Amino acid sequence: MKILFVCKSLPPRVAGGIQTHTWKLSGWLHQLGHEVSILCAGSIRLGEQTAQREGRQIIEIPYLPGRKLPFGAGFVEEWAFNRAAAQWLRRHAAEFDVVHVQGRSGFTFPGRQRKTPVVATFHGLLSLENKHKKAHGLAHWLHGKWAGFFEKNTLRRADACIAVSPEMRDEMEVVLPGAASRTHIIPNGVDVPKHLPQPDPTDPNLLLFVGRLCRLKGLFPLIEAMRKVPGHIHLVLIGDGEERHALGQAIDDAGLHDRVLFTGSLPSEAVFEWLHRAWALVLPSFHETQGIVLLEANACGKPVVASDLPGTRSVVQQGENGLLVQPGDAAHLAAAIRQVFADPDLARQMGAKGRQAAAEHFSWEKIALETERLYGSLLAEKFGVKQLVGEAAVPLKSA
Repeated sequence: MKILFVCKSLPPRVAGGIQTHTWKLSGWLHQLGHEVSILCAGSIRLGEQTAQREGRQIIEIPYLPGRKLPFGAGFVEEWAFNRAAAQWLRRHAAEFDVVHVQGRSGFTFPGRQRKTPVVATFHGLLSLENKHKKAHGLAHWLHGKWAGFFEKNTLRRADACIAVSPEMRDEMEVVLPGAASRTHIIPNGVDVPKHLPQPDPTDPNLLLFVGRLCRLKGLFPLIEAMRKVPGHIHLVLIGDGEERHALGQAIDDAGLHDRVLFTGSLPSEAVFEWLHRAWALVLPSFHETQGIVLLEANACGKPVVASDLPGTRSVVQQGENGLLVQPGDAAHLAAAIRQVFADPDLARQMGAKGRQAAAEHFSWEKIALETERLYGSLLAEKFGVKQLVGEAAVPLKSA
């Protein structure tokens, strides 16, 4: 098959969850023998650029970089790329067997043509993200209205939708009743190392957080919890975000400046080095549709402490591969952290079970095969042919 992904940015330039998901999934589909291209944002000065990268064709299209504007940067950035992507897709979508749009990148396109099936993966809904962020102001309102319209439009018109967790599917059903019947749950995947590092680099005093430094991630309750755990436990915060300065102030006010380290954003290789060093990972979010970093920690054999949310429960089983706590409850969070560090046998057992579960249910190879089957079924339905998984039983466009 000729498959086109649409994702505004890619690693290593941006190493967020959606970007990593797109890069890993496209790579595995390439390994399965498909011809894979990715449409992403490029330079307005250089114009359209095409290059080969690790077996994939990267197509960069020019757009207005709204992030550089002083007002409404998020809204303008997303609107500008989607407008450019929709224009490009109207001219070129028919050259592909499947178009797969990711996380609002390309969400203005579904429904404008009928020749090529469009698959849309939902990683989150902006209306819910803004609700948990308590976002205010005209720019946030415009962004929410625009994104909400096209999220609903995509739910209604895409040939198939993918939710990364049951919670994500339920949220999509709230936005558009009936959407769940056309939604397939295919979770995020994870690379599971065949062998863990030897000698074991684990630091029994190291707690790790990986993610955006924003209020949605529950970092202020985490700082409060760090005041309630033994002083030998140190916290490393990997990531960056709008609350970096406020968190630094909260850490200083709590007298924790010598126990909390900021690293800033790091490439995935460096993140995995920290995961191998950590005793446990913490994700105290107020909202998650799944939590890729939970999978990554388990894949490295590490237990996790996470907020008890529908999205995290799709990954974490209480007492099996981690501990779940009430979101925003610093005392409950501190108790779980103390338990993981005070009981080495329990921590190792949870890490081992998490690693096994990651390999059995969330490997990228498994996720790619499930996605491939979905593509095949859409093509079979659209063109009225029998689908034979693993064979060229669907009409493929010539290279």
